[in-house]
Amino acid sequence: MKRKIQVAVVLLVFLIFFSIASLAYINISLDEPYFGLKGNTVNDLAYDPDREIVWIATGRGVTKYESGEFLTYDETNGLNANQIAALAVSGSSVWLAASYSEVFEGEVIPYGAGFDLTTDDGDNWRSIKPEQASRVGQLAYDLEAKNSTVWAACWYGGLIRSTDGGENWENLFVDSVAQKDYELGYYDLLRNRFFSVAADTSPSKEQRRKNEINDIAWDGRLFWVGTSKNLRFTTDSLLRKTWFTYDTSSGLNYNSVSALACQYMHIDADTLDTLLWVATSYFEEVNGDTVYFGGGFNRTSDYGSHWDTLTPEQAFGSGKVVYDMATLDSTVWAACDSGGLIKSRYDGDSIVWETIFDKSPVRSVIIQIREDSTVTWFGTVDSGIYEFIYTYTDVPDTVKNHRLQDGLSGDSVISVRFQSYVGTRIIWAATAPTSLGGEYGVSKSTDFGATWETCLSGERVQDLAFVDSVVFAATSSGIKRSYDYGGTWEELEVVDKDNNFKPLLPGFRSLLVTGDTLLAGSVDGLCWSFDTGNKWKVYKYFITYNLALWAGTAAGIYKFIYTDSDSADTVLSYSYGGGSGISGDFVVALDVQEYNDQKIVWAATHPAYEGYYGVSKTTDDGENWQVFLDGDKAWNFDFDDTVVWAATSSGLKRSYDLGETWEVFEYISDQENPNRKILSKEYYAVLVVGDSIWAGNLDGLVRIKRDATPGDPGDVFRVEVSAPQAYAYPSPFSPYFLTGKTRIRFEVQKPGEVTVKIYDFAMNLVTTKEQECVDIEGCEALWDGRNDKGEVVANGVYFFKIESPAKTQWGKVVVIK
Repeated sequence: MKRKIQVAVVLLVFLIFFSIASLAYINISLDEPYFGLKGNTVNDLAYDPDREIVWIATGRGVTKYESGEFLTYDETNGLNANQIAALAVSGSSVWLAASYSEVFEGEVIPYGAGFDLTTDDGDNWRSIKPEQASRVGQLAYDLEAKNSTVWAACWYGGLIRSTDGGENWENLFVDSVAQKDYELGYYDLLRNRFFSVAADTSPSKEQRRKNEINDIAWDGRLFWVGTSKNLRFTTDSLLRKTWFTYDTSSGLNYNSVSALACQYMHIDADTLDTLLWVATSYFEEVNGDTVYFGGGFNRTSDYGSHWDTLTPEQAFGSGKVVYDMATLDSTVWAACDSGGLIKSRYDGDSIVWETIFDKSPVRSVIIQIREDSTVTWFGTVDSGIYEFIYTYTDVPDTVKNHRLQDGLSGDSVISVRFQSYVGTRIIWAATAPTSLGGEYGVSKSTDFGATWETCLSGERVQDLAFVDSVVFAATSSGIKRSYDYGGTWEELEVVDKDNNFKPLLPGFRSLLVTGDTLLAGSVDGLCWSFDTGNKWKVYKYFITYNLALWAGTAAGIYKFIYTDSDSADTVLSYSYGGGSGISGDFVVALDVQEYNDQKIVWAATHPAYEGYYGVSKTTDDGENWQVFLDGDKAWNFDFDDTVVWAATSSGLKRSYDLGETWEVFEYISDQENPNRKILSKEYYAVLVVGDSIWAGNLDGLVRIKRDATPGDPGDVFRVEVSAPQAYAYPSPFSPYFLTGKTRIRFEVQKPGEVTVKIYDFAMNLVTTKEQECVDIEGCEALWDGRNDKGEVVANGVYFFKIESPAKTQWGKVVVIK
């Protein structure tokens, strides 16, 4: 969908009462439309290819360009309002999003005016006013239409959808917390404030949704899966039909989950409290290297309805990623890589984290209960395995270190696990070589570390698990199984023969055994077996979806994925603060480019509380993002095969290499009358139609050839004022949004120096501007909404006085912040 902006976004909190289902729906018979353009402020452009009509959204109605003629519809013809913020065309349906403003106690307040719909090229219109887009602050800034469905991105009204031509509307929420925020009328969450929307109905053959499963946990009720992108869980006993997602939009502090643990605490003799611990992480590119950061812990006791975040210094920061956790009663142990091994204890109601070991990075930890002691086994990156034996106190009575020279296959220990079955107790360790030697493989000890045996030499093993006496190893090449405690191994064929023979790619990272069920996670999805690995069920973390709806908010991008129903089965989030890679969290435009079976999603971002101005794109459905036009305010996109056009505040831009380099078109003049030109280089809308490129801004509409070069003239369409008039545009304007300036346009009878004075409503002088006018037909002065002291003025109506050698002119302008 095309994007633009007309009025400044006023981040005010309004108390809005609403009813989601109610709707005003009116048929309107139009009078004759106006022949020509009525407004110079162009907010959006859309094209109807079947009828070869260009639709133009302006601040004074909607104009259609057909067969060389302009016809404009506005309130006098029955539209809801003159200010048209967005357009969408689907088949014979043309949708308009309208708004208006009112001044209340000196404040300019924006109102949504709902939608107007025509199915006969403007001969008749329907007025549609869902309450989400028809009240104070609840206005639509973008529209998308596909077949019989239309979506609208509304500021305080949320993301809404109609599947029946506007008869009924429903909100689409990113999560239950956002739904509650909206339904209670709080409007506090930035992820409920939508500004852009784009529908992707042509996905690639298979789109990866969530990859790289890092850990799996079972809390007695739910299966939890920690991935590099989010936390997922299911309630249907692995029937693969109902999976839910938690990420930063749901309360986690970061999206990437590095480790999981379930903690069972006895509150009293009859009450067992279950806690889920989620360790998170993120990464950054530092001097060309990828650096991983620990994000601490997230903890829930109500299955994710509420989350507590804990960020002990040992598990938060560069290199302090938690790779493994173990629990016993009220104590949690965490292997924090360079943060060492830490343990929790309660100090009243507070949790205190103690460092148990920090001489070497720690990657794995288990707790073994013996008859007379408790033992903590943990594996380090370069110092082998440590064994801490506790008998009577919280201080270990005995500390043992098992190294390469003691028979261990390597001093870098990836995983330590304990097997207990019918009197057999074995310590297992997956190892890797260090600079001192060793090898990839598995070591086991049947005498608590006194001696070690090596098996699976050369295999990169990530995890180990046990079903009674059977041993399983998750390796980079697949899952291996041993019936004789590691004497011999077989590689298992992980294929879901009941589901189109769906296999999993190699690269297994985690294993979990609960009862007779074995679960394994890989870089490609999740699998499980109920018969020790003979038959498998596979849940792929990529699917072919029917629709991906991309929505831009003030808190980043949200992607609603639809597979087989009208309800999204997955909602993914991408934000600057969440480490997704996009340039900013205020997403003002989204569009999908398709060419040669390729697809790119483009996003124009502005800073909210975090991020910066720029353009972000993804070629893999959001898994990775690249940033272009760093620092540039982009508002809209369109595409000509592989060529990208962007409407930005510094000009209309074109890229032949998918964003790497850009050509800039700034002030475009008319090819027949060079004095007729666009004086603003801030473009808000762009549209590719055949061999022509259409673009609009606050100063009018232009059309250039698709192969034009910067500096070439084109066709300029704008409404000119007569000589006696002076006006300011945009009005209202905000010193903080868009360009932050208004243009005071006027004409003079002869060249010379002109003085422009700005007065407040009480006629107090605010500031004075001196302007040298050369072009008598088109002079302008800029005002940034500040007084002579550089202070931003208050909201309200201001008057300007233009003093020229031959005459004096007056006008007014409205400031909103």
